[in-house]
Amino acid sequence: MSNNELKVALKEVDNRVSPVILIDTREKKPYEFSGEHTTEKQSLAAGDYSIQGLEEEVMVERKTLHDLVR
Repeated sequence: MSNNELKVALKEVDNRVSPVILIDTREKKPYEFSGEHTTEKQSLAAGDYSIQGLEEEVMVERKTLHDLVR
């Protein structure tokens, strides 16, 4: 990943760099993140959560313990 691509993936917040957290539009009860983290809803090809600009590299799939065991 180039520096320019990384800059696209990060957003400056209060003189700090913070990633934009993507939440899949199909997520029924999404996690709530603290106010210092920017979130956006977006249709994700895989996973329930990702980082803007890193959708192909970073994917988090949220599962209940019951679903995980199955």
